[in-house]
Amino acid sequence: MTNKNNIPALIRQLEIIYQDFQSRSRQAKQIEKELQFLYDDLCESYLTATSEQRADVCIALEFRERLINQLLVYYRHIANQTEKSVAKKRQESAVRQLVQQGVAARALIGRRVPEEDLEVATRQIAEAAEAIHFDHETLAEDLDVSYKYFVQRAIQYHKGKDRIRALKALGMALQQHPTLERNDHVLALASTLTGETELSAVLTLSDRYVLYKFVQELEEAEARSHAAAAPPQRSTLATIRSWFTN
Repeated sequence: MTNKNNIPALIRQLEIIYQDFQSRSRQAKQIEKELQFLYDDLCESYLTATSEQRADVCIALEFRERLINQLLVYYRHIANQTEKSVAKKRQESAVRQLVQQGVAARALIGRRVPEEDLEVATRQIAEAAEAIHFDHETLAEDLDVSYKYFVQRAIQYHKGKDRIRALKALGMALQQHPTLERNDHVLALASTLTGETELSAVLTLSDRYVLYKFVQELEEAEARSHAAAAPPQRSTLATIRSWFTN
């Protein structure tokens, strides 16, 4: 059994793999395989993680379409394995573990994928759970992360000067619980993070697509800043010439 203390390391691996998708596009198939193994560990750890850690995982996956697409592949694979295990009358403990993995994967997908794309896998998981008399719906409720934890993480990320994660966290909180727009502290934080008026900030954070474009611009600006600060790479010819001039 993996440990909840693995969550920070697993999040770092997620971030590395996301960067690999961008920098090693020719090796996409290999990266996808690595990601499937990572999701095994992540879903297992998610089951025993704290609410704060679960919030961090959800924030790490926000606006990461390549990661979510592969998470959907994983969810469908687990659902198929679960259905086969029931058909082959495998041990109840083995079926339960697969159901739990599936429920965790579904929790991580959240509202990022249309329900019709999840329908078959969700039914397979539900039927397997029913076959072994396992209450998968209660587990799903337990794994759901309250908006309060996203607000808490937004504040902590802001204090740590991690603007992008703070924006994602506060956006997820507002989208899950719209009445937060009446909270003065949330309004002040939203305005600070976006650099906009409170009303405009709430509109930005409450609309997932608008927030995605906002965050995308910030990430692109951050990438350009890092590239400009990095020392220029010399060509092979320049390196050879330096051997004879030094």
